[in-house]
Amino acid sequence: MSTDFAPTLQEKHASIALPRLVNAMGDSHPRVQAHAAAAMVNFAEEASKATLEPFMDTLLERLLAMLSSERRYVQEQAITTIATLAENAQSRFVKYYGTIMPMLLNVLAQATDSEHRLLRGKAMECATFIAVAVGRDVFGPDSARLVELLTAAQHAVADADDPQASYLQQAWSRLCTLLGADFAPILPVVMPPLIKAAAQQPEFAVLEHEDDPEADYSAEDGWEFTTMGNQQIGIRTTGLEEKFEAIELIGFYARDLGAAFLPFVPQTLEIMIPLFKFYYHEGVRTAAAAAVPHILAVVRDAGDTAALRQAWGPICEKYISVLDGEEDDVFAMQLFSSFAEVVTIVGE
Repeated sequence: MSTDFAPTLQEKHASIALPRLVNAMGDSHPRVQAHAAAAMVNFAEEASKATLEPFMDTLLERLLAMLSSERRYVQEQAITTIATLAENAQSRFVKYYGTIMPMLLNVLAQATDSEHRLLRGKAMECATFIAVAVGRDVFGPDSARLVELLTAAQHAVADADDPQASYLQQAWSRLCTLLGADFAPILPVVMPPLIKAAAQQPEFAVLEHEDDPEADYSAEDGWEFTTMGNQQIGIRTTGLEEKFEAIELIGFYARDLGAAFLPFVPQTLEIMIPLFKFYYHEGVRTAAAAAVPHILAVVRDAGDTAALRQAWGPICEKYISVLDGEEDDVFAMQLFSSFAEVVTIVGE
């Protein structure tokens, strides 16, 4: 209801809804606590600062108590809800920074076993949301420690199903937004896993019509099947979302970091251009088309005219060849827009 009837519910019924949610967060049953905190996320995402502010002290008190729960899912939900409240409160969250940030840093430093990977991911998310909310002046003394912990986590991610990987990508992007040009020294840590994710190929499976896909290709693992003739064709969509997010972030870093991104231009352009014909995921194609102008702008801003001319030739050919046969009008429009940006960057 908080989502479907926003913002009316938040504006007219906060005095009814919020005290009940606060009370439920203190319930004796852990699952009730977690559901109340999850509902608070839906409410807060569409609420104004003025609506939430009178309740912030009590909300944070309840959520901090939930962090000491013996149930890990309660701790995870509490951290997610704190992140949402920080995003809503922005600079007003400074009041709670000194209490919450040390706890999150402690989670990242201490909860290192595999059972706590999701908890660590949510702590990364929360810490970086809070950092952006309170700003560089408040976050500054803790920035080096958080970067150190995130770097250690980045190096520790080994399994393909480690949930920390996606949380790390988004945490780094928030830090880049906050730190600006000062983020450049961290790029060598951030880019290798991003490039790997952007370059990954989709996983396919071909089964006979009578086979049961769920036996080996669970929907929970991201597999989706469609019937073609006497066969079932499956594709794992989880990897496609990771690919899409990685491509978006590469474009984001190229746009915001300029010349510091120059060492990664050849490798990222090599990945992006073929993706104009990546028909398995529309978001991947769109993100690649959006990223190419930002990457080329890095070369232009570095003043390397020869490199810009060398990159432009094959890129121009790819734009023209894809546009010549593109049947999706929406993507064609996006590609024309991207091409126009590139032409402006390359100049005469």
